[in-house]
Amino acid sequence: MLHVDKSIISRDMAYLRQQARENLKSHIQDKLPEEYQKCIVGINQVLKRCWSIVSKDIDNKTRLQALALINDCNKYKMDLTTNGVVITDAIKYVQGQMEYLNGQEKKLLQDIQQREATETEEDETSTNGII
Repeated sequence: MLHVDKSIISRDMAYLRQQARENLKSHIQDKLPEEYQKCIVGINQVLKRCWSIVSKDIDNKTRLQALALINDCNKYKMDLTTNGVVITDAIKYVQGQMEYLNGQEKKLLQDIQQREATETEEDETSTNGII
């Protein structure tokens, strides 16, 4: 259907896999730590403001709300520093996508081989009738 040599497809797929690995590496090494740091900084800013609210002479309702937010922020910080599930899930997802792409590549190569075999048979049949 595409009339493309399977060596070209193999080379393209190898290139795409390499790009995916580089993108994943970049995301894990560069972007993820930066986003992590932004979250920690943001939580620390919220904590600082909440503590300043708690220390002011204000009504008990506002003070309790600020303390509840402090509690939540500390939980989020603990999750960020101890929970590797998010990263593990991301890696599993990427591995699943890579397996899917590999399966698609194999399927595409099989389709190409089948078409080439069919075309070869058709060529042989048509030349046999002429000779």
